[in-house]
Amino acid sequence: METNFQATSQLYWIAALVAALMDIAFVALLAWRIKPARFRQLQWPLFIVSTLFWTILWYVVMWNAFVWETSFRHVFQPWQRWAWPPVFGLISGGVAWLFWRLSLRLPGNSVLYFLLLGGLESFVDHYFAIRHGVMETPLLQEVSIARRWYLVSSSSFSIGASSWASPACSGGCFRPLAEASPRKTLSC
Repeated sequence: METNFQATSQLYWIAALVAALMDIAFVALLAWRIKPARFRQLQWPLFIVSTLFWTILWYVVMWNAFVWETSFRHVFQPWQRWAWPPVFGLISGGVAWLFWRLSLRLPGNSVLYFLLLGGLESFVDHYFAIRHGVMETPLLQEVSIARRWYLVSSSSFSIGASSWASPACSGGCFRPLAEASPRKTLSC
């Protein structure tokens, strides 16, 4: 597959800024709307939805011809296209469950802790990707070496916090707001 697209440092800066702005709003909204009693009920929905979300995302990414040809085929073996998504999905579901348990034990807003832990966990994922050569692939080789870690880690924190928050939203986080306002019904 031939492509003329090349990732650049500028593209990463823009992506990190957009993701960070979206996350600020998303995290603030979820931390405000999901009450402690509701969050305590999300143990299994978080595990199930996180497992499904990450499994599907990894299948989509691994089987995307552009991503595979320009990046992942240089990092993964072909058999990993089938094996990695469900394994990573189950690991992610387990990590979501672990973060849920830990965030309930910390003082303050459990939802905020859960989201921050999800964002921090994405640093670990992307650190391993960098260590295994993802930044040396044809797609990313033009991103300047000095900015690679900062750009990947800052955007991965934003993406991590958002994706870990998505399962929490699937539990009906806007139900109290919809009940309070008969004119408008909001849903996640």
